[in-house]
Amino acid sequence: MPKRVQFLPGQARHLPDWDAIELPATVDGGPVRCVVSAELLMRRFGARSNDPGEVRAAFDDGLVVIEEALRKLIEAGHVDAQGEVVLTTKNFSPP
Repeated sequence: MPKRVQFLPGQARHLPDWDAIELPATVDGGPVRCVVSAELLMRRFGARSNDPGEVRAAFDDGLVVIEEALRKLIEAGHVDAQGEVVLTTKNFSPP
């Protein structure tokens, strides 16, 4: 059954401890924490380093593709027990 996924890009933020960007979302009305690795943003979305500004710019530029990849993971049931889904080079599948 399709899930109702809504991303909140205006609330995205850099996570220095994770070396990633967090993109909050709601899935069927409940909160889900989506995390996008800086490594993915460097390898697939053009960030030249893991500098927060570079990573954020690559995230913003690739947002449509990133949201679709996250949606696929969510719909496939890849949200963990803590309500998180992590998008990395290992599980990224371009739409």
